[in-house]
Amino acid sequence: MPPSANDDPLGAAVLPLRGSRRSCALTPDQAAAFAQELQELDADPRVRAIIIELTGMSPAGPFVPSDPRAAPARAIAATTTPTIAAITRDCFDQRLEAALACDVRLADSKARFAMRYIPNGYLPSDGGTQRLARLAGRGGALYMLLTGRIVGAENARRLGVVDRVIDRARFDATVQSAARDIIENAPIATLYVKEAVHAGADLTLAQGLALEHDLSVMLQSTRDRAEGLRAFAEGRAPEFEGE
Repeated sequence: MPPSANDDPLGAAVLPLRGSRRSCALTPDQAAAFAQELQELDADPRVRAIIIELTGMSPAGPFVPSDPRAAPARAIAATTTPTIAAITRDCFDQRLEAALACDVRLADSKARFAMRYIPNGYLPSDGGTQRLARLAGRGGALYMLLTGRIVGAENARRLGVVDRVIDRARFDATVQSAARDIIENAPIATLYVKEAVHAGADLTLAQGLALEHDLSVMLQSTRDRAEGLRAFAEGRAPEFEGE
């Protein structure tokens, strides 16, 4: 069984992105093992949030080109379960590509970020150019990609690369709190909002609004929505079952 917290009634799972101790790049075998574990967690109805630990190294090792066959970010992007990147230390190159594919990115205040492909004569192969540009904008993405310079956590937050920067002493508790917030939501509504945001990013505004409307209509027939209405009327917390 993959490393998870399935015995935790909250339904959080923790999955480290393991790799070489001397490199930010994963081998195809390491990436395949990660993808398999992630798929198993995504298929488990008890798991409602997946925390992906990106501990990296500090300082990061020398640049090692990633193998195009190793694509952890692609596996993360394919999940329907909400994913949280828990980033500490140096998150460079392929590890950063994996973080960019997560739904939420939380960083330790000492974390650092870099895309060192171009200065070393390589191109990202796991979504680095596309996801970075969508999050940091064209200018921010080109700055990081073309210079390969290291960006601190606060600058990464200002660019949109991460969502929150947290002091080390509060980091683990904050990550768990974010997972708890997600887990307590209605599962079907959570699934639909992920679809609306991610799919809508590639649509026109009119198409995205139509998708949002369709998903909202579909949600009306679920038991979870009825439970939410009952709980509100009775002044209690809802008990969602994902139905």
